Amino acid sequence: MPVIHKVLIWDPLLRLFHGLLVLGVGALFLLEEKWLTLHVIIGYGVLGLLLFRLIWGWMGPTHARFRDFVRPPTQTLDYLKAVVAGTAPRFVGHNPAGGMMVILLLATLLATTLSGILTHAADQGGGLAAGMVALFAAGENDWFESGHEFFAGLLLVLVLLHLGGVAFTSFHQRENLVKAMITGYKPCQEERP
Repeated sequence: MPVIHKVLIWDPLLRLFHGLLVLGVGALFLLEEKWLTLHVIIGYGVLGLLLFRLIWGWMGPTHARFRDFVRPPTQTLDYLKAVVAGTAPRFVGHNPAGGMMVILLLATLLATTLSGILTHAADQGGGLAAGMVALFAAGENDWFESGHEFFAGLLLVLVLLHLGGVAFTSFHQRENLVKAMITGYKPCQEERP
């Protein structure tokens, strides 16, 4: 007989990270170059959040650790094929596609923030990388800015895919993943004799 109970999947620090990251990235897209100083400050805040997440991915609770949800690409492809076939299994934590999306989002966020730091250093001569890019003369730093814009655009695409995946999985598995991320708990079905 199945018994349903709730399992803590996303711990309070991970949920705080997620909420602050959403607010920070949203603010960065709204600010862009309008308020450059605030954009830079929030960008450094996002970098700090990413550093926390990388540490938490190795040292945090079970479901926060990368080894809990990062699967090889072949398993992710098999999972996506099962989704198309309508036979995808339910995962208590991230499914393989969700795990891959987390890695893609983190990598793209890191590339966006680092290219932003380089852009700021090259354009304004400030920030953490100011000494490193001092060799570039004014007007020769388009590569940094182009890279920053590329990664920011890629990030936006990935965020939209992430939201679509959350909506699809919530509908397909009949569970509110947004509520689960807010509360930290997901229902778990267990077979008992």
